[in-house]
Amino acid sequence: MLNSLSSVGVFGSSFDPIHFGHLRVVEKVQNAMAFDQIRMVLTSRPAHKASSVVSDDHRWEMLCLACRNQEDLIPEDFEKNQSGISFSINTLHHLKQKLSGARLSWIMGADAFFGLSSWYRWEELFELCNFVVVDRPDNKERPSKQFELFYQKKLVEKIDYTRNGQIYRVETPMIAVSSTKIRQNIRNGLPISEFLPECVANYVLENKLYI
Repeated sequence: MLNSLSSVGVFGSSFDPIHFGHLRVVEKVQNAMAFDQIRMVLTSRPAHKASSVVSDDHRWEMLCLACRNQEDLIPEDFEKNQSGISFSINTLHHLKQKLSGARLSWIMGADAFFGLSSWYRWEELFELCNFVVVDRPDNKERPSKQFELFYQKKLVEKIDYTRNGQIYRVETPMIAVSSTKIRQNIRNGLPISEFLPECVANYVLENKLYI
């Protein structure tokens, strides 16, 4: 049972489809953070990305299959069930209420995080959660000069769950796999089993997705 002392990771993606790259990231983060659970948020109509290739329902089914035997990973369909563009601030407000005020930490890749200042009401996000930024050890990408000072001020060596607004970096090698590459393989009749959990690969093939 979650409460205001619980710590919850939040990982959002279009999962089009969900693949080992997504799953290894949350695995590495969980090893470092030991969250009580991680909510896997299916983004339905993100403001910063093109529309998904397959339907929300198919992507939701694949997400549920991938999380089925992962007891720490909980599929979250809040954005799937909303109309209009998916804004992270609405998702965080919903999760705070749904999860009895649990402490939330948004998990993001460094490339996405360094573009956070273009998000809707982005500064308010720091009032609702902390951020876990997943970065490659050899990554040379930095925030913009405008965002750098803010980033350095919020960066911590360990998250204090009694407060929000902190940034914690987790360095981990990234798996060279992308949803775009997987979709290209499917269209070209190439193997996909090395990129996807078997249950997801079977679902893709059975439903003739991405062809």
